[in-house]
Amino acid sequence: MKLLTMIHLLPTESQTAALDRTIVRVNEASQYVSDVVWSGATCRCDIKLKYAGGADGVRVIARVADLYKLNPHTPHLISLYAGITYDSRIISILPKKSTVSIWTLDGRQTVRFVASARSYELLESFFGDPDLVKSGDHYILSLPCLVENILPGDIWF
Repeated sequence: MKLLTMIHLLPTESQTAALDRTIVRVNEASQYVSDVVWSGATCRCDIKLKYAGGADGVRVIARVADLYKLNPHTPHLISLYAGITYDSRIISILPKKSTVSIWTLDGRQTVRFVASARSYELLESFFGDPDLVKSGDHYILSLPCLVENILPGDIWF
């Protein structure tokens, strides 16, 4: 069964700036692709060069494609601080060290995190693509995990 767990990132000031720039840039790239799709034009999808640097351009395109699958009749506006999805191959979680190695526009960052005891257990079965969300001044990484047994208090989907 799939279960989401969340960890709270504790970035330094410079890491906070890097995470903010990354979130904004990926969302700008998503808006660019959305604008191109809505205009009916075709593009060479030069997002890596134009916006996201080393970010996974496929994730940006997939994100916009999903939006237009849900509603193809309306142009989509993407908030600059909307959550972004990371390819699981460009992020690594080290539960024993309570750190995450995450790609940003400023290069890889090793960011400390805190989590509940249950989240630490679930991190052992982490799989798939996590989402990075900024909520106020907080950064939350939402991670899909595979579990065999749901415990009371777990919320599953």
